[in-house]
Amino acid sequence: MRTKGSRGKGWSAVLLAAGYGTRLGELTEECPKALLPVGGRPLLDHLLAWLDGGLRLDRIVLVTNSRHAPQFRRWVENRANPDRRHAPIRLVDNGTRDPAHRLGAVGDLALALERFPPKGSVLVGASDTLVRFDPEGPASLLDRRREAAAVVPVVDEPDPRVLRHRGVVLTDGEGRIIELHEKPEDPPSTLTALPLYFMTRRACGLVSRYLADGHGADALGGFLAWLVRREVVLAYPAAGGRLDIGTPKGLHRARTLWDRGEWPQVSRGPDHGDPEVQSPDSGLRRGTELS
Repeated sequence: MRTKGSRGKGWSAVLLAAGYGTRLGELTEECPKALLPVGGRPLLDHLLAWLDGGLRLDRIVLVTNSRHAPQFRRWVENRANPDRRHAPIRLVDNGTRDPAHRLGAVGDLALALERFPPKGSVLVGASDTLVRFDPEGPASLLDRRREAAAVVPVVDEPDPRVLRHRGVVLTDGEGRIIELHEKPEDPPSTLTALPLYFMTRRACGLVSRYLADGHGADALGGFLAWLVRREVVLAYPAAGGRLDIGTPKGLHRARTLWDRGEWPQVSRGPDHGDPEVQSPDSGLRRGTELS
């Protein structure tokens, strides 16, 4: 098991923040979505605090667009890090200035991997989601299961109306994801994948092949659906739920819960002695629900 607080283990992160936040309307005219405040701090600060609380990364690569690059540069410059406790942040500008020319999430990921080739495993994450589980759990699972190319946290979502707007997965008896259905009209299970992928360097190397074969660059779910047909991808039952900040309603809900003190408390996984959390190897039933 990885020692917390250590560096040099090869883990890095790619955070995707090159979207234009069009669903948030005027809220993102002057401020990129990832820097909108929740609880008095930019959303991205909370995301990095979550990472620091569970993983000690060697490097964070943040992908943005040309319109928002100046704001992110100021944010990076203003982050106090006198004792170098935090991983260094490398900013990648994807060169686009409007939604019509965006590269897509997979295109942005490919650019980040090309500019900063990983030395080890990589956490790939969206910048508009807050979660409460401990990232050490899926990272340790990937370390232990050498046959796996990736681990994807999943949550149980019983509402079919929500599932129709998410990536829904089917798993086998060993917790392997065998199918992913993006925004299915008739959801085949209640397990939905979070936009956080814990990927080996081998899996990262397949991103360029996926694009070269002519697959769509827009959504990470498309790459995951392709990957599970070729490699072992494991599901990790993530405790604590999620908050999506992609809409005004989602942003308002996140701010309200934060102000009430109801968010976030990171749920420590089995590696941290929590008896209430099941082992990630046995916490999934076949394509139906979290046990």
